[in-house]
Amino acid sequence: MESLSDLYTRHAALSLEKQLALGHVIGTNSFAFDADTGTLGFGEDLRFPMQVLGTVSRQSSTWLWAWASPQPMRPALLQAAQHLRILGQLLAIKELFEDGFDVVTPAVAGLTQNPGAEPVDGHYLAMLAAGVCQASAYYGADYGRGIAYVLLPQIPAVDTQLTDEPAKLAAIFAQLLQLPYVFDHRAALAAYLQQKGYTAGQDGFQMHAQKNGHHLAAIFDSASRLRTLEADGVATEVA
Repeated sequence: MESLSDLYTRHAALSLEKQLALGHVIGTNSFAFDADTGTLGFGEDLRFPMQVLGTVSRQSSTWLWAWASPQPMRPALLQAAQHLRILGQLLAIKELFEDGFDVVTPAVAGLTQNPGAEPVDGHYLAMLAAGVCQASAYYGADYGRGIAYVLLPQIPAVDTQLTDEPAKLAAIFAQLLQLPYVFDHRAALAAYLQQKGYTAGQDGFQMHAQKNGHHLAAIFDSASRLRTLEADGVATEVA
């Protein structure tokens, strides 16, 4: 069965691409959270339907799913969170079906005495949720005492920016490697290329993918960490 890490690995690259596209759409506009209409607004003109996932409390450093909140919301706003709850029960992923849990921020993970500790925070959960629920993007709405994470199910202006150009895919994946989360690079790249319609093959530490005459080539080390990535013969710098 898939783990929480497997879900993140499968969806992280495409979710990051969507987040970058969302940034171009909303710019520097501040957000307006409207639970009555079920929308998240930016500036005067942008209003998007939303699904509420949950919150991270700054005081307690905990995640709380929206369906467990002491301030109930309309069921229509919780459909995505409930879907993830059911998925978590099916896959025995406690982070998805328990009311809440202590988040592990990247800073805490770096200081912990537990060498196996990996960062799992609101952005991590929202990235995998956006993929599982096939949302256009997510947003972390900072309300001072914490951050409320919501999915934005359908934003055409985001969806039209998504690309299958190999150089852009390589650049996006290189950016993913800069995030502080632990994941299998080889599996993540294979999933991303499959989502983009590429035909990929692997031979030892190498991966080759093709689509419409374009070619991506990657080399990994024995721990599946990406070492080199080329798009149509042009190398992309990776960490």
